[in-house]
Formats: sequence, C-alpha cells, structure tokens
Amino acid sequence: MPNGPTFDVRIDNGNPAVSVVTFDLLSGSVGDLVLDSHDTLAVNGALTAQYAALISGTLNVSSAASLINNGLLNNYGTIQSDGSINNNLGATLNNYASATFYSSKLLKLVIRRYGAGRE
Repeated sequence: MPNGPTFDVRIDNGNPAVSVVTFDLLSGSVGDLVLDSHDTLAVNGALTAQYAALISGTLNVSSAASLINNGLLNNYGTIQSDGSINNNLGATLNNYASATFYSSKLLKLVIRRYGAGRE
C-alpha cells in the first residue's frame, strides 16, 4: 500500500475478486482511500486518511492501531474498531443506511446516519 498524503489508494480498484490488505506500518497516510464491497483493510498501525475515504467493504482497526480522519469518511460497509478512530476538527464521518460501525472504545465524534428517512 502506498504511503503519503498525495497517494490515492483503491483496494483492488473495483475488481470483483475478494481482496484482503493489511496496513502494518507504525504510521502512514493516504490521500483518498476506496475500499470496495467484499474487500477488507486491516489497520495495524496509525493510518491517516487525508482527504476522503469511501468504505464499502470491511475496515478493521486493531487494538493497538488508529485511523485518523482528516477529511470525509463515508461508510457503506462495516467499520470494526478495537483501536482508536480520530475524527479531527472539520472532518466528517457518515454512516449510511445499512452500514455498521462497531467499536470497543468510547467514541469522541459525531456519527451521522442517512437513509430510510433519517438524518
């Protein structure tokens, strides 16, 4: 997986095959992150999403890891976290319709849920 805020990452770029990718650097960043349905990204370090993240698959943040959102994170899939999810000032996390968000830790962010007449 490329490392740096100028790199846009698309896990398997829409390929229908199931892909599992692990981010295991101590820390790193990406510009935009796209995770297709049926694909999984396991975060085992500190990963910063600089601009936008579109999650349609499964994002797993391990207990010693963190996801830092500096932009827009749209979840249409599943986010599972035993680690930290930091939604920095000005950042937005949207959890849409049938999306799921699991965390074993107290969240310090506002989650907006859209769909089925809710906002």
